[in-house]
This record gives sequence, C-alpha cells and structure tokens, in this order.
Amino acid sequence: MDAAARGGVRAALTRRAAIHTMPTPVLLSACAAYVYCYFQGVGMRKRLCVAMLFLSGTAVLAGSALYLASRHVPEFYRAARAADSASERRANDEFLENLAALSSNSGAQETWEAAFTSEQINGWLAVDLVKNHRGLMPPEFSNPRVAIDSRRVNVACRYQLGAISTVVSLEVEPYLAEANTLALRIRHLRAGRLPLPLATILDAVSRAARGANLRLRWQQADGDPVALVTLPQPRDVAGKRRMVQRVEFDDGEIYLSGHIESPEPSAQAHNAPQSLARPPGDRAKNRNRQR
Repeated sequence: MDAAARGGVRAALTRRAAIHTMPTPVLLSACAAYVYCYFQGVGMRKRLCVAMLFLSGTAVLAGSALYLASRHVPEFYRAARAADSASERRANDEFLENLAALSSNSGAQETWEAAFTSEQINGWLAVDLVKNHRGLMPPEFSNPRVAIDSRRVNVACRYQLGAISTVVSLEVEPYLAEANTLALRIRHLRAGRLPLPLATILDAVSRAARGANLRLRWQQADGDPVALVTLPQPRDVAGKRRMVQRVEFDDGEIYLSGHIESPEPSAQAHNAPQSLARPPGDRAKNRNRQR
C-alpha cells in the first residue's frame, strides 16, 4: 500500500471522527436546554451559558462513545492473538508443508486436493510473514489474522498511525466464480465498530494483487465490490499444472481441489469435469484430505 492508499485510510478515520464528535443530538440538546431556560425566565447570558454547557457535555459523551467504538477488538482477532508462540510455529510448519506438497511430483494422479485451517494460516501470518515477507505489510499495519466459517472470511489487523490506533477488520464473502478464478465479495470494512467507506481499501487491494503478481479485476454485486482474482497454477517437478475447480469454506477451514494438466494437455485433461462449487458441508465425509 503506497502513501496515497494509507492516507485514504487515515482520512477516512479522521472524517469518521469529525462526523461523530458533533452529531445532531448534540445540537438538539443545546437547543432544548436554551428553550427550557427561556421558559423558566432565565436571562439571556445564563441561557447561553447553560446551552454551551449542554453542548460541551454532550460532545464529550459523543467523543467518548466514538473512542470506545474505535477501540473495539473483534472476538476472533482477540482469540487468534492469544495463541502461544509454540502453537503458531507448529501451525506455520503445517501450512508450509501443505503448500510444498502442491509442488511435489503428482505422479499419475489426475486430481488433487488440499486443506488449510485458519490456525495454519494464522501461524504463517504470525511466523513466516514476519520473518520472510515483511515487505508485504506496510508499517502502519501489523499482526494480521483471519477467521473462516462456511459463509465468510474475516480478516483483521492492527492499524497504528500517529495518534490513531485501532483494529481494522474486513468481512469478505468468497466463492469460485469459474475455474481458477476466486471471487471476493467485500461486505464490510470497520475500524473497531465504526464502519469505513469501502473505497478506502479497494486501491490497496489492487496494489497488493499487483505486488503479488496476481491478475485482478473488479465487478459489483448489489452494490458490493467484488474482486475477481485469477489463481496461480503451480507446476510440480514434472511440469504438470494444478487447476482449481472447487473451493469450499467450512468452519475454520479452506478446502481446494481440482485436476492436473500435463505439459501437453491430453484429451482427458481437456474433458475434466467443470463443476465449480457445492453447498457447504455437502462434500463426502470419508475423503482423505491433504494436510
């Protein structure tokens, strides 16, 4: 994320603070106090003083409410950050092993599958991201974590810039739009409990995709922005490509599967089934997952 994108987040937080520190109820309270004093026969100067006191007191209360809302920490983020370092290292190792298995020789296999848990992903974010990929995160953002359920993925991280300190969270509804194309429907962006305009994050997502050499294009669904990401097609040591045909999200887990194409695709690979998705929980319970 460059300076302009980071400035967009900061500007959004500042605008949100300005809007909430002088809401309509503040002015209404001051007017009500002034009218009350008028009918009680209080002099003009005293009426103005009382109105100003009400105005200041209500503004302080509104500012306090805003501060508390911005300091809210999502429960999933609090739980993920509470994991001990040994568990995070173990989960990171499992994540890297599963990832490395995708590049191993697939032999005569025609299909593949892999599963990653939220604990494994958070382990990688806590260990390997910090150690080997620090440049992927701008300095204002730290300690990203995820939570996965059957309908959405929540991502959160700490945001610190000057006097602003909050946990920014993003709610995403993912699904496979077509083979090897993952759709991410962005639902909510919040700083604590305060909603932020989605426009503040879209440029950052686009720049992050370019930095990771991922093809990305944008669409809309009922007013929500949808990022369409073309997934990479990793090759094993024999040069065979893994095509993603199914992505499923269960509580705490992402499951991926697809078919394998040879360097010179055979007719069988061309005729591989093109089913893209099944309802959550519909997959067979007795399959052997790669972990």
